[in-house]
Amino acid sequence: MSKLAGKSILITGASQGLGCAMALRFASEGAAGLSLVARHADRLNVVRDEIRKIAPNIDMVTIEADVSKPRDIERIVATTLAQFKGQLDVLVNNASTNWALADAIPARLSGGRFSRSARYESDRPVSAN
Repeated sequence: MSKLAGKSILITGASQGLGCAMALRFASEGAAGLSLVARHADRLNVVRDEIRKIAPNIDMVTIEADVSKPRDIERIVATTLAQFKGQLDVLVNNASTNWALADAIPARLSGGRFSRSARYESDRPVSAN
């Protein structure tokens, strides 16, 4: 049994490169749910369609959003938790400038199930793109 079996996963920057590769791999490894976030819906939809070929029954949501915008971060968290009925097991902070996402999720989860290995302190996002 895969370590990802039954897990709900949120991936930012999921429309290309490493984020896309992780999404495809996690789907093939048996993840129960994927929340895929990127700035470009057209690219994100291509990734979604590829995942459906690998795992047709996976619970999946795509979210067009910019992780440098606080309102988008709140929408990402709310949409993901609603999709997965409050469960989020894995957060992949792959998009640049998404330090705030790691801070937003624990505030929305109850029961202390979420832990983060690092905290990034900053007054404003730094765009790497």
